Amino acid sequence: MEDQTNTISLDEAKAYTQEWRNKESTYNSHQELNAFLIPAVDLQEALDLLKGQEGKTYVRAYIGVKHQARVSEEKLVIVATIADEDDSTIYRDLIYGKVDGIGATTPPSDPTNSGIFDFTYPCPTFCDPKSPIHKG
Repeated sequence: MEDQTNTISLDEAKAYTQEWRNKESTYNSHQELNAFLIPAVDLQEALDLLKGQEGKTYVRAYIGVKHQARVSEEKLVIVATIADEDDSTIYRDLIYGKVDGIGATTPPSDPTNSGIFDFTYPCPTFCDPKSPIHKG
């Protein structure tokens, strides 16, 4: 597995997504979130994990929140997926190169090669103010 420059640890991904789930019911009543800006080169890095996979390939994007001092920033936590061996309607997360991270030899405290990506920027602030999609 190649080194990935934009991965985060499994623990960090779990913290982001748990924070989103904890606030989800009231989040949009006090915080605006319309979209995410994703660098294409970074998305390609995530897609490269699917090379050699047979059948349909997908990535999954979890919604998360990262806290920094007094500022919160929305995140998309992106992972490659693989079809479940027993149920082709379920796609399992590839973490540390293994289904759901089970049996991975990479220590979870080391974010290198986790296969969990965090490289997005929220809109607002990173919006296209002239886009008809953004304006609704």
